[in-house]
Amino acid sequence: MKKIGIIILAFSILFLVIGCSKQVSEIVLDKNALTIENGESFFLTAAVLPNNAVDKSVAWSVDSGNVLAVSSENTEYKEFAASKVGTAIISVISSNGLKAACQVTVTENAEERASREEEENRRKEEKAAKEKADEEARIVAAEIQAKEDAKSLAKGDVNISLANDLPATITYYFMGVRSSSCKITKIYLEKDRIGWYDVFIEGTKTFDDNGNNGKTPCRIDWTIYNENGVAVDSFNVGSPQVNVGESFIAERPAAIKDLPPGNYTLKLSDYRVGE
Repeated sequence: MKKIGIIILAFSILFLVIGCSKQVSEIVLDKNALTIENGESFFLTAAVLPNNAVDKSVAWSVDSGNVLAVSSENTEYKEFAASKVGTAIISVISSNGLKAACQVTVTENAEERASREEEENRRKEEKAAKEKADEEARIVAAEIQAKEDAKSLAKGDVNISLANDLPATITYYFMGVRSSSCKITKIYLEKDRIGWYDVFIEGTKTFDDNGNNGKTPCRIDWTIYNENGVAVDSFNVGSPQVNVGESFIAERPAAIKDLPPGNYTLKLSDYRVGE
């Protein structure tokens, strides 16, 4: 009977110890969220409650993608150092599965911020310079295209282009004396129903030997050359009688006709009489 009593007493003590043993009920971190600059370090402490818990051991883990580096191996607290910009989650887990976490946001430090801003400014300047260069190139290309379009007088089986750069100054000489001058700004052709071309020349009178009120017309010669440089036709046209500074349109109907298919050049030149 004495042995039985001892056994009962032992089991009673065991049950009493087990009953008095406590599990971890909470993990308290001294920081739940933190923002620091890259290169800075900090301590994080974990308090395991209750204080008389049987097993107060915890496991630390960091989900950071190398944003944080651990600088301490203590189980109750650890030191962390920020190694790059980003976000990290530090987790602390007890032996019975309770968990606490701290989110750490790492921002640029002053040196990184200055470097980034310098790089952004450099890229903005490069972009602005490229946009300016592209715009200037576009303007030049448009001007070249406009000149080419202005020189293309006819397209099709018969292609006629203008040899002169516009505006062009054309002078009317009479007996070797300058009589009038005009600035030609535009020339264009209109094809009639039978395939002949009317010629239209626009310009402004710039000189008259009779003064600003002189009514001497501007007269313009032109010659048409084939693609071998051989002159195949030539004409002249006179402007209406206009004063110096006045604009005009000189017209010659059916001036260009019977050209076989091919490429031709029309060249404006001074009109000379009596030389």
